[in-house]
Parts: sequence; structure tokens; C-alpha cells
Amino acid sequence: MESYDTKYFQEMLRGSSLILIYIIVLNLTGIVYIVIATRILSMFEVGALLFASVIINFFPVLFGLALHQAAPKFCAEKLKLGNTKFSSEISNLILTLGLILFLIALPIGYFFVYIIVYPLLPIPFLQYYSFLVALDGSLNLLLFLFYGIFIGNLKIFNAVFSLSLASAARFLSAAFIIHLGGSIFEVLKFWIIGDSLGILSFIFFSRGIVSLRFTLNLQIIKQILNYSLPLYISLILNYTFLYIDRYQVAYNVKLENFSIYGTAMTASMILINIPQLLSNVLVPYFSYAYVNKKEEFYFYLISISRFACLTFLPLLILISMLAEPIIYLFAGSKYIEGWVTFFMVTLTIAISFPIISILAFFLALGKTKIVMYSSMISLSIGVIFIQILSPQYGILGASIGRSLIFALNFIFLAIWLYYKEKIDYGIAYHIKISLISSLIFSPILIANNILKIPYYYLSLIVILSIMVYFYILRKYRLVLLDDLKRLSLILPDNISKRLNNFFYFLFLKKNKNKN
Repeated sequence: MESYDTKYFQEMLRGSSLILIYIIVLNLTGIVYIVIATRILSMFEVGALLFASVIINFFPVLFGLALHQAAPKFCAEKLKLGNTKFSSEISNLILTLGLILFLIALPIGYFFVYIIVYPLLPIPFLQYYSFLVALDGSLNLLLFLFYGIFIGNLKIFNAVFSLSLASAARFLSAAFIIHLGGSIFEVLKFWIIGDSLGILSFIFFSRGIVSLRFTLNLQIIKQILNYSLPLYISLILNYTFLYIDRYQVAYNVKLENFSIYGTAMTASMILINIPQLLSNVLVPYFSYAYVNKKEEFYFYLISISRFACLTFLPLLILISMLAEPIIYLFAGSKYIEGWVTFFMVTLTIAISFPIISILAFFLALGKTKIVMYSSMISLSIGVIFIQILSPQYGILGASIGRSLIFALNFIFLAIWLYYKEKIDYGIAYHIKISLISSLIFSPILIANNILKIPYYYLSLIVILSIMVYFYILRKYRLVLLDDLKRLSLILPDNISKRLNNFFYFLFLKKNKNKN
């Protein structure tokens, strides 16, 4: 590995790896919740709760003005320059804006929810359901705003802990109350309690980050909004694509049928969130590196891209090939039709995973308009394909359009990076790993969905495919010594040394002198 600041690179990787804790907590607790909900509640109740989640996820987007994405850049730039006082002032300012937006979101959000769910729910449900959803959506706005502020101040462990606490409390308490026979209103109440616990955790850890002294600096506000407003438009566009199909399905069919489609998309959304979360963590590090370590900046970008190709990309491709058994275990046989959507979306996310470093690059440089243009173009084309394909091919058509948005967004940003910024993030290596992973793991999909072999035989094919994948990496020398060093930087020294020795033996025994 070149003689760059590997300690700083290690800080980036370990910060990003902490996000995996939140993702694991979200996945495990979410799975527990869905498994219990789909097996105990009626399909109408599952549909009502899934639709509530769709609306709640819109509150941080609609009312948040992308401040949770602006916070990492503005706070980190001052903090890394040693100006902790100014960083705290920026954090206070962003929190002040967030509290104002919270007070706006609660009343307006109530009427917003009421109008949206009016055609779907019986009148006795309407007002109370709308209030609970609006309250939880507004709390989510604050939750993610705190998260952005903590990430910007490089308090990543505290940020991940508080967000994980909110997710765990939200889903596990809801699962428990469902198991006891609770209604959907009681589930919504426990969602609110869970998110409130997360906010209280952020407040507990906020000493030295925010002082809760509310201030407004119009000059700095203007700078923040100039940065965040293109992102705000991009977030709205992204939300529109991510959820417009679910609104259409909910309005065109009964909530019972919506629950089938919504459950499949809920499973895929767990993976969709990974690139965005990791990109947000990388932004403050990339911002500092661009200003203070410009000669090393491109090394970090390329290294993160190669790291993603070696870790997440093949893992997510493997998961996509197991789409049908995953949906079956996730929600049961009533919801099995959604495996096609899960497969296509997960596969696209996997192949486009280097977007985590490309997106962080543009955000760190403040080129948010590029991100916005990418979203607008990919969204427009994706929606057109959905409208053309859905009437004839149903869920398959919607899945093609949904997958297209992720692919086009990645392709647009990658092309812009290569031709306008003159940076090769490692395109050849990315394509090579994508093709090898897809080819080696595709027999899993064929064996399960075409040959319909039993699951215990399928598990043997999975193990064999993984072994073949490792063999190909070794035979064609696709893992270099530098790659192993990057992998080892995430872990504690005593663990990384043993793991590094194991992978060195596994991949480099015949290639000791290669770098």
C-alpha cells in the first residue's frame, strides 16, 4: 500500500463499519417485527402499518430541507480545522432550524396524512391514525437531524448507538405488543416511544456537540441552504421514485393486496439504505481530505471503491440469488410473489455499490447539483419505463423500472466522474468482480426458481458457489496484498492480524511477491 496516511484511512473504514452495526440492528429487529406481524395481524392491518411507514419516511424528506445531509459537511470542515467552537455553533444552528421545522411539520403533517389516507381507511380510524403517523414522522425528522449533526462531529459511535436504539425499541416493542394482541394504534404508539428513546439518547450524548442555545446566523443559514436545497430536491425525487409505486398500488387495490407488494419492498429497502448511510459517513472524511490532504484524496476514493467491490458487492449478489427463500422466511407463503422485486432491486444495488464513494466525492466537494441532475434524469426515465411496463407485466414491470433508477443514477455519476472530473474509480475491477460474482452465484437462482430443488440441497449449492468464488479470486489474482491490508484496518489489531494471515494464505500463497 502506498505511503499515505493509513491511520486516517483506517478512521474512515472503521467509521463506516460502525454503520453496519445500525444496519444489522435494523435488519434483525425489522425481521423479527415483520415475521410476527405478517403471521398474526390481518393483511389489512399489515397494509395499514406498511403504508404508515411509507408516509413516516416522507417527513424527514419533505420537512427536513436535507439538513441531515448538510450537517456532516459543515460541522466536519470546522471540526477538522480545529475550530471546535465554530463547529458547535454550526451544530446549534442546524438543530435550531430542525426544531422550527419540527413545529411546522407536526400540524401541517397531520392534515397531509389525513388527506392521503382518507380514501384508504374507515372514518373511525382516520383522525387518530393521522395524528400518530404525523407525530412519529415529525420525531423521525429530529432523529435523523441529530444523526447528521453527530456524524458531522465525528461522534459516529454515539450516532449509531442512538439510531440503533431507536430502531431496536421501535420494532421489538411493536413485535411484543402484536404478540400480546395489540391493535395497529398500539403499534404506532410504540413506534413513537422507540423514536423518542433514540432522541433522548442523542440529547444525553450531546454535551460538547450542541449546547441547546438557539441561535440564527442568516449568513451561515444561506450557505447551508445553498448546499442543501439541491439535495432537498434530489431527496424528494428519490423518495418519489422509491415510493410512488406503493402509493399507486395502495390506491388501486385494497390494503390487503398492497401488503403483499409492500412487504417485498420493505425487505429490499433494508439493503437500499446501506449505500446512502455509508456515503453520509464518508462525507466528513472526504471533505477534510480534499481540503487538507488533496494529494491523498483520490487514493481514498479509489480504495473505498475497491473495498466495496471486494466486500458488499458479492455479498449482496449472493443475497439477491436467494430472493425466494428470503421472502418466504421473511413474511411467509402469502407474500412469496414479491421475490421478483427483491431479486431485481437487490442485484442492482449490489452491482452499483461503488456509488458510496462516488456520491461521497460529489457531496464532499459541494457539487450537489450534479447529484440532483442525476436523480432527475434517472427518475424521469425510470418512471416512463414503469408506466410502459407495469400495465402488461405487473410487478415485474415495476421492478424493472425501479431497478433502472438505481442503475442509471450510478451510471450518470460514474460517467461524470470519469469524463468531467478525470477520475477512474476502478471501473475495470468493478466490472470484473460484478461479472464473476453474478456468473458464479447465478446457479443458486436457477436451482431454486427453475429446478425447484429442496432448501437443504440449495444450501449445498450456496456453499459450493462461495468456494468457487474464492478459488477464482485466488487463481486469477484478483485480491492483492493492499486489499488485505485495507480489510484489516477495520478490525482491532489482534483480530486483523489473524484474519490477514488467513486471507493471505487463502488468496496469495501462489503470489507472494505480487502487490
